[in-house]
Amino acid sequence: MRMRDPISKACACRGLILAAAILIVMFASSTVAWGQGCAMCYNSAAAAKASAIQALKQGILVLLFPPLAMFIGIFALAFRRRHRFNDDETAETFDTRQALH
Repeated sequence: MRMRDPISKACACRGLILAAAILIVMFASSTVAWGQGCAMCYNSAAAAKASAIQALKQGILVLLFPPLAMFIGIFALAFRRRHRFNDDETAETFDTRQALH
């Protein structure tokens, strides 16, 4: 296998990120993605009793918390370990700069 130079690796990564962003925009702008507010769901929720509406609101909150907790946990873990794979020279330079300020 031939090794690429860092510039071509950066260009390849930039291309992959651009392709992923284009795919996300395409899928998010489709009519199926925006079809979640369908008239039938809206009508059945509007015709429900007050207790059913309250249960629906609580269900939405209950379903919100697990993905939110996972996102916060992964973000916190990544933030705490962001310098784990730096080489020693970079870490020492970073610590020296922190100590001076």
